[in-house]
Amino acid sequence: MFNRNLYVEKYSGQFPSFPCSICESVSVEIVNYEKDIIFHQTQDSKSEAKEVYWEPDMTRAVFNAQFKCTKCKNNYFMAGKGEISAHQYYTQSGEPEWDWDVTQIYIPMYVYPTISILTPNANIPHEIASNIEVANSLFWPSPSACGNSLRTTVECLLDSLDIPKFNKNDRKLSLHVNEHLKLSHYWHLKLSHLICIIMPIMH
Repeated sequence: MFNRNLYVEKYSGQFPSFPCSICESVSVEIVNYEKDIIFHQTQDSKSEAKEVYWEPDMTRAVFNAQFKCTKCKNNYFMAGKGEISAHQYYTQSGEPEWDWDVTQIYIPMYVYPTISILTPNANIPHEIASNIEVANSLFWPSPSACGNSLRTTVECLLDSLDIPKFNKNDRKLSLHVNEHLKLSHYWHLKLSHLICIIMPIMH
């Protein structure tokens, strides 16, 4: 099932453990944050930091990170944009002064090998499995393209199940499950399960 809390646009401070595309265990993680992740402020952001109006949360950065599956030892590489979440607070340790509490924000753009956000069943047609893999690779760099790929996946699935594209009035059916429910309760059971997984990504 698709975990909306696991796959988000931004990650604050640390990453969760992701499922491995090889062994399928949820054990893909950064082993050592000091060594396995590099966070660099961009040059234009460094220049802007010299301005009097600049504050830490205006930082723009890039990052790259190495993940490892702790079970099968497969390596994953992620790259993307970075930001800073900064909150000012007053410290009374030593000489009282205002200081900043800073957290790095990671915005993934590319991951290789692709993390299996949706894992295709081994028995499904190759074309459907390929579309799911494409959708997985597009989830972070282009959510809209990911949604389009999943829509194509649904259409391919409907075709593979020989579900009619038109109703009795020759009107083309949408991908909404209720339309197919009118045709057959049997098909609704299969479609509703698929759409419950896919629709959160398509919104």
